[in-house]
Amino acid sequence: MVADMGICRVSAKDRLRAYAELMRLDRPVGIALLLWPTWMALWLATRGFPGWTMLAIFTVGTVLMRSAGCVINDYADRDIDGKVWRTQNRPLAEKRVKPVEALVLAAVLSLLSAALLVFLPPLSWVVAVAAVVCSALYPWTKRFLPVPQAFLGITFSLGILMAWAAVTKSLPWTAWGFWGANIAWVLAYDTAYAMADRPDDQALGIHSSALWLGRWDVTAVYVCTGIFLLGVAGVALVQGVRPVFWLGWSAAVIWLLVCNWQLHTRNPELCLKVFRQHHWAGALLWLALLIGF
Repeated sequence: MVADMGICRVSAKDRLRAYAELMRLDRPVGIALLLWPTWMALWLATRGFPGWTMLAIFTVGTVLMRSAGCVINDYADRDIDGKVWRTQNRPLAEKRVKPVEALVLAAVLSLLSAALLVFLPPLSWVVAVAAVVCSALYPWTKRFLPVPQAFLGITFSLGILMAWAAVTKSLPWTAWGFWGANIAWVLAYDTAYAMADRPDDQALGIHSSALWLGRWDVTAVYVCTGIFLLGVAGVALVQGVRPVFWLGWSAAVIWLLVCNWQLHTRNPELCLKVFRQHHWAGALLWLALLIGF
């Protein structure tokens, strides 16, 4: 009987571990890439500290929505992931989690995230609905859009509009400007990510920016990175940031130049490394805004 109880405990632990992997909680870089722009939007919109309540709401909401998005993505790719070297060990690909369990988990995460909207103004609710719809649609865009990373950029950047709407109850052109700049950043780092998957995507008939751009892939990463950095600088200037901001901004510029230089090798492991390293630029820019306001 003790042995049976032990088996149950191990089984439950393994199930929880599989759910955590499905939500990518073991790979928090994706959370960071969503969180830094959202925090930056809060600081830019309020020209300083947005308050602990807003910070907590958007931090928890970002984790929940990113987790739900990962679950939906893996559900959509459950028959594909097993054929790709980088994703073949994911829970749905290995059948450690049933498809219906994934759908239930995504629904629960989305409902928990939606519960946070009671603390936000109605304009944020409108943006939240758009975010949920885009998150649900994105996994399938890889089948028909030449550059699905552009759609991902739109989706990933909606947290910026939600944050701005939450603290100002409006969406001025500065909010849209930062939103557009962040779309360029998502295109940059997700193209680096797609460069690692180029052979598998080509074999499976899946679209990606890396395939669409061909030999211009690295150049596009540099251009999109530049648009992002200039966009952040422009919005920060309009919002009245202090000169000390430029220390952090310059550090982010140098960091991204060093990171992107590694892409010239087009080595899959280095491409994934560049993708993971990009989030530190977000951290540097947020710290720059922290001291700049």
